[in-house]
Amino acid sequence: MKTQKIIKVGNSKGVILPTDFIKSVRLKAGDKLEVMYNKTYHVIFMTPEKHKSKITKQFEFFTWLEEYTEKYKDLLKELAKY
Repeated sequence: MKTQKIIKVGNSKGVILPTDFIKSVRLKAGDKLEVMYNKTYHVIFMTPEKHKSKITKQFEFFTWLEEYTEKYKDLLKELAKY
C-alpha cells in the first residue's frame, strides 16, 4: 500500500483508502472498522468490526505483554540468568 494523507472532512479528519485495497480486503462503503493504536511501535491497526473479537484479544494481549515486559525488564533479565 502506498502512503496516504490525512485529510479534513468537515470538522473531522479522514484517510482515503484506495479502491483496489478496499476490494482486496473485501470491504465496502458503510462497513465499520475497529481502530487500535500500539504506542510502543507507533502502529495503527484496523480490522473489520465483524472480525474484531479475535483481533482485539490478540492486540490487547500483545499490548499487555509489552507493558509487562517493560515494567519488569530488570527482574526478567535476572530470572533469565537461572
